[in-house]
Amino acid sequence: MSPATSVSGSHEARREPALHGPARWAGWLLRLLGGLPLRWGQALGSLVGALLYLRHGRTRQTVAANLALCFPELAPEARGELLRQTLRETGRALGELPAMWTWPGSRLRGTLCEVVGREHLDAGLASARGVLIAAPHLGCWELTSHYAQLEGYRLTALYRPPRQAGLGPLVLRCRQRFGARLVPTTAGGVRELLRALRRGECVGILPDQDPGPDGGVLAPFFGVPAGTMVLFNRLARQSGAALLLAFAERLPAGSYRLHLRPLDEALRDPDPVLAAAALNAAIEGCVREYPAQYQWAYRRFKTRPAGTPPRYPGRRG
Repeated sequence: MSPATSVSGSHEARREPALHGPARWAGWLLRLLGGLPLRWGQALGSLVGALLYLRHGRTRQTVAANLALCFPELAPEARGELLRQTLRETGRALGELPAMWTWPGSRLRGTLCEVVGREHLDAGLASARGVLIAAPHLGCWELTSHYAQLEGYRLTALYRPPRQAGLGPLVLRCRQRFGARLVPTTAGGVRELLRALRRGECVGILPDQDPGPDGGVLAPFFGVPAGTMVLFNRLARQSGAALLLAFAERLPAGSYRLHLRPLDEALRDPDPVLAAAALNAAIEGCVREYPAQYQWAYRRFKTRPAGTPPRYPGRRG
């Protein structure tokens, strides 16, 4: 089935959000840095990561706390080396962002040296029940979100506005520029995701964001209770869509290998805790393959059982 005929329906025409103030300046900077070869941008980012390692600031503290929780079996020297590598990969993720947000599609497609598991995406779309994709913060997740669009498939994804509200229009413009539709994390946004799946389209979810105590359940991630969304389970059960996990492995010299892997049917379990545990187990399996490329700078374990102290030093949560 070709991309042009793999889905039905169409996204409504939309105007690109106007850029003002900080968003305009940030857009100019992105275009400037996007003129660099990808490997140069990643090299600059790696230097930023090295500085984060030397500074002993909050980012390093958060990464160190997460690694201690998730890899208690590692010797201190090995965990320290993983910390150093992780911060360099965190910098590379920042350094590749201008390319991901400004390069034309043909140039971005050229960075993909291999796609492993494309047949799972094609089979899911052939079923006409849609494909629900879990895309964790592993490797280059910005390229993961672009892939379906670059191949001609329609993609709808949840969008959480950045903390700097003024940058919201820039984020929307960059992430929707190949035709994706980003919907807010509201009841209306969830309905749009279901409609997209029922049209046989792709829906993308970042499954490893902590939804807070009111939006999820506690389920083990690396053996540690983590706030985990129940939305993925809800969409999987209501739509009957094919379930995939996707991530873009970062390779040397500015290239990537995209992995598309089928997810276990346990993610449709009517018990949301069991389904959340299955989701976290799938993510954990991939992270263990490429541990330094995971976003350990995120406070993944900030939601805690009532009455327990915070996980992260110097922060609430």
